[in-house]
Amino acid sequence: MKLYEITELQKELEREEDAEIKQDLQELIATELKNKSNNITYVIKNLEGNNAAIDVEIERLQALKKRNSSNIDKIKSNILWFMQENNVDTIKSDLATFSIRKSESTDIENVELIPAEFVTIKQTVQPDKTAIKKAIKEGREVAGAKVVVNYNLQIK
Repeated sequence: MKLYEITELQKELEREEDAEIKQDLQELIATELKNKSNNITYVIKNLEGNNAAIDVEIERLQALKKRNSSNIDKIKSNILWFMQENNVDTIKSDLATFSIRKSESTDIENVELIPAEFVTIKQTVQPDKTAIKKAIKEGREVAGAKVVVNYNLQIK
């Protein structure tokens, strides 16, 4: 029986006046709710198990990707080393052309020693939700905020 069908039985129970029929409906609703709850529990547990297996597979694939990236970096480093050691600027093949490109970057050795004119300060503004909730519950009005009641299903 579907949940909406159980809801319809509950509505029928509320309209029913015969005590014997009410008793039968209550027993039927209780039985159906128990069965439905068991079935829902099986579905949820199955999906949670699937999610756990997916998480394991994601970790495996991320590790594989990390290994592949590391191998790519090693191969590129070896090619660069070979080209620099042998004074080769370009290697052409049917599929690709390897060449050395010169670039510059700034390496910061100690942030504490950098003069203030070269430092950017980043600030983030984040509301204190706990303090706001407490203030609203104490009866104060906080512009731009409100306390919202949420309902969550708990399964033990």
